[in-house]
Amino acid sequence: MNPKNIKAFYRSAMACLKLDKVDDAEDAAKRGLAIDPNNKSLQIAAEKAAERKAAIERVSAKRKAEEERKKQEKKLLDVALKAREIRTRTTDNPADLQDAVMHLVPDPLSPESTLEFPAVFLYPMDAQSDFIKAFSEMHSIEDHLEYIFPLPWDANNEYTIKSVDCFMETATGGLIKAGKKLPLLQILSGSKVEVVDQLVKFFIVPTAKSGQFIAEMKKRKQAVSADDRPASDWSSSANDRQWFTTWTRVYLPIQLSGMNMDLHAQAAGLHDAAVAKGLLYFGTATDNPELTNTSYVTQLNNTGDFGQITPGNSQKVRSSCHPEGFKEYEWLMQLNETNSGTQPSRLRMNSPSPTATSLPIWPTPMIRS
Repeated sequence: MNPKNIKAFYRSAMACLKLDKVDDAEDAAKRGLAIDPNNKSLQIAAEKAAERKAAIERVSAKRKAEEERKKQEKKLLDVALKAREIRTRTTDNPADLQDAVMHLVPDPLSPESTLEFPAVFLYPMDAQSDFIKAFSEMHSIEDHLEYIFPLPWDANNEYTIKSVDCFMETATGGLIKAGKKLPLLQILSGSKVEVVDQLVKFFIVPTAKSGQFIAEMKKRKQAVSADDRPASDWSSSANDRQWFTTWTRVYLPIQLSGMNMDLHAQAAGLHDAAVAKGLLYFGTATDNPELTNTSYVTQLNNTGDFGQITPGNSQKVRSSCHPEGFKEYEWLMQLNETNSGTQPSRLRMNSPSPTATSLPIWPTPMIRS
């Protein structure tokens, strides 16, 4: 080999640049220029290596600055929450709220900024919900109900600002009544309520049904507390078991109670019980992330419980029009065809909603009469 082969140094430098091995490219160009300082090709290679190195350093510096900024924002956010005596807790599987997070506005690095929270209004008597991306600590529940009401699905006009009560769960699973006119800060500060996974949750209940709601919540809480079966009976993890237990024993029976359907009194599955009461079906919604859970999919296959299945994101235009949405649609079609036999397909695709405010935060049961 010829240690003074200029072309070899040039080709080595350019090859290393293609592989983004900037230091090696810079070294090869430097060695070649030591032999022939006036070689134009090597000079160009050396310039390209220097430019690429500078670009990488800029990106690295920007990343470090961003990481430091986020660290400072989190530190100040923690200080703000502590100063306001707001309790928070995180779980192993938080909901994907995308860019909706607790934050300080207008300046996340200023102690004089205001706290904002993502929040959800749950309507347990009708299995509906509304998502609020930024609920300011200075605003009240009523401030948001004013533009949310009237609800498009409230055929009986049960939900008006004057005719609803607002409840929140405490850290121990109890209930407190939240004042509709109180600023959020006053509700959260120093109370038994905790913000779980950065999301503030409210139960909005017609006043005429508040007694029924409270009684059902107490009853279901006792049922959940008394459940001492191993997690393997329900799912592969404690969180999945907690989801199933909480939904089927707390929220679902509240809705069924209004239809004279007692979950615990039904020997048959949920779908079979619904059909026995003259309804067309009882179903559920699912989404791609859940489909890797074998225990979850096994329960989806239980046609006695779920007579219809629909994609969990089918209410959103993005998902119903996105390739991932169609992928989920195709998977569910296969699942439905496999389980339905000679029966009509179990799949139901709902029309996309023009807004993203009515998103189901828990798996919403589909009951059709």
